[in-house]
Amino acid sequence: MEKFKEAVIQSKAELLSAGFDEDIFRNLLSTFVSVIEQTEDQASSLLSNFNDPTTSDIIVHYLRLLVSSYLQNRAEFFQHFVEAPNLRDFCVQDVETMGLECDHVQILALSQALGINIQIECMEGADCDLNHHIIPDGSTPSLHLLYKTAHYDILYKGSVCRQSQEGAYR
Repeated sequence: MEKFKEAVIQSKAELLSAGFDEDIFRNLLSTFVSVIEQTEDQASSLLSNFNDPTTSDIIVHYLRLLVSSYLQNRAEFFQHFVEAPNLRDFCVQDVETMGLECDHVQILALSQALGINIQIECMEGADCDLNHHIIPDGSTPSLHLLYKTAHYDILYKGSVCRQSQEGAYR
């Protein structure tokens, strides 16, 4: 947790390097770090913080700005993976805007920006085969996501699925 907290604190430099005014993100970063510190002291606080729309939106907003800045600071590489006139337009329209789904390029940038190893389980296609993607390749994932129809859900390792009365799994 300490390594993640330090990566979040250090991410301030990424935003400044991309030209974001610190006045725009200072409070967002402060709240994010505060949530991390609360989680260090009491893990159950994470659920209550994520269920609070204001706190949750602040964290998501900061992460969107971080991803945008990471992409822009590495525009030479990432510009080839977006369908927009330029990377800045893509970031403003598709990354920084709240309420929009993210795509693989944003997940990759977030993984790299915070040093998080991610495994994505993908269920798509007529046969619903499960496909695995690990970012970066060959790493041991610390975050597991389920991707289905333009949406990512967090998977919790070791959670138990229970059969409902109808026989369907949840």
